[in-house]
Amino acid sequence: MSNATGLYASCLLLSLGVPLHAQTVITIPPDPVPTTVSSNTQINLLAGGTLPNDFQIGSDDGSLSDIELNLMGGAIGRRLVIQDGASLNVLSGMTEPGIFAKGGELNVSGGFIQGRVDVAEGSVVTITGGRVVPTSFGGLQLFDGEVNLEGGEISGQLTIAQGDGVFNYKGGRIGINAYFYGGKFNVFGGEFLLNGMPFEFTGDSMQFDIATGNTLSGTLLDGTTFALSALPIYPSEQIADGIVVLHKATIPSIGGLVVDSRFDPIPAGLRDGQELTLYSGSQLPDFYTLNPGSTLNVSGGNAGTGLEAVDATVNIHDGAIGSVFAAMSGSLVNVSGGEIAELYLASRSVAEFTGGIVTEKLVVSSGSQARLRNGTIHSLLLNSDSEATIVNGIVNAPATVLDGSVLTIEGGQINSSLFAHRGGTLNLKGGYTGGLLGIDAESFVNFVGTEFYLDGSRIEDLVPGESYVISDRGIVLSGVLEDGTEFQLLLGGTGREGYDIKGEIAVALTVVPEPSGLVGAMLLLGLGSCWRRCGACGWKSS
Repeated sequence: MSNATGLYASCLLLSLGVPLHAQTVITIPPDPVPTTVSSNTQINLLAGGTLPNDFQIGSDDGSLSDIELNLMGGAIGRRLVIQDGASLNVLSGMTEPGIFAKGGELNVSGGFIQGRVDVAEGSVVTITGGRVVPTSFGGLQLFDGEVNLEGGEISGQLTIAQGDGVFNYKGGRIGINAYFYGGKFNVFGGEFLLNGMPFEFTGDSMQFDIATGNTLSGTLLDGTTFALSALPIYPSEQIADGIVVLHKATIPSIGGLVVDSRFDPIPAGLRDGQELTLYSGSQLPDFYTLNPGSTLNVSGGNAGTGLEAVDATVNIHDGAIGSVFAAMSGSLVNVSGGEIAELYLASRSVAEFTGGIVTEKLVVSSGSQARLRNGTIHSLLLNSDSEATIVNGIVNAPATVLDGSVLTIEGGQINSSLFAHRGGTLNLKGGYTGGLLGIDAESFVNFVGTEFYLDGSRIEDLVPGESYVISDRGIVLSGVLEDGTEFQLLLGGTGREGYDIKGEIAVALTVVPEPSGLVGAMLLLGLGSCWRRCGACGWKSS
């Protein structure tokens, strides 16, 4: 090792607070990679340096001690093993998938750890900066030992396995898809709320179970806001009972209530009463959380991936929001422009669209509502007793209605298929021209229009206020919907014109007299109150 290189490495480590007490110092480059690493050795991996796959530091029998590997800009290959007597300090640079901590220490203050990190008995992991990013191999998995998250980011797939592992959450951010099956998950902070509401907190700490459908929010020691939810949607968090423990601790003061990203620093999270306006050129961190009572105005810039709103308001006028934007616990999302990759509405939240575009999908669940007055949605999924109404705008990919949910289409442009399963309901009043319609035996379609035909023959004697069920299959239903849209649909099979309805279904026809909008409104109120069968199937009245 040259004197200049060694001096540079030593000065850098001292500036970062890394102790220098090793008798042997190896700096890569220019030094070669050692085949074995003895006690009292420090390895400094600089930019341009690499370690091979399956590199190992420490020992499983405790025979080695005081071994330090400092990642300072280079790259570490797959399957690095850290055992007793050794530590890895990640300051910058990148590791390939596979770090196995088996009794050693892992300290992350910068850089990029890619892929699975296994933490076993006797190991201690402390994250104050940098990122741990999952891959198809997984993310950070705590089997035993201890993990301290004080800053930085675990971007997803955090798993606490059944065992004695302890995770201490004091700061930083946790991404999507967390699975807590065992051990302990200690949260240190304040402003703890359940679904946006306070709850009784006894003592300085308490075990807290998050029941399905609920969201816990709060503020951590570093001022970062967080949310842990047990919602039946993707992205999901699976949190077993008896794992989460809340600890009261002093948190930073809230700071300014009105924040302008052009002039003010962006806070670590939004808290009750705060309002942040994001302008062009500004960027929110990924997995940013809006706590209850806060407001985010997106007037440009980028709100990142994994944005969470808990009983909060989000107004989107311009700019972009990345994938996995989740609005929970009665949140309100107003979209007049801009771009959203994915939006998930859960637990009684509401989205109003007067413009903008959802480039991938809108998922509405758990009693939530969405209304599209204008704008574009790529695909739409409704489940768990939710509702959506399309007044205008465009839906480009399949719309699916599940589990007691209701989709009402009053107008706009539907460019793909419609599906209703497991008790879903479609109310078609406009916009539908006869695309593929898939309905199972438990679901319903209600057509609202001014005239209807079966195989070209007008259905006569349709009385406002009454609905007709068509049981015939293999015939073409056509007509004019309430908004004037003409449609044509083959009932059942994959025959003429390729239209398809699957299973035993009910198609309710309600006629709206053309001269009077009032009669049409009355018809909707009476939808389903009276039924008749037409065609060769006889007549039935309720």
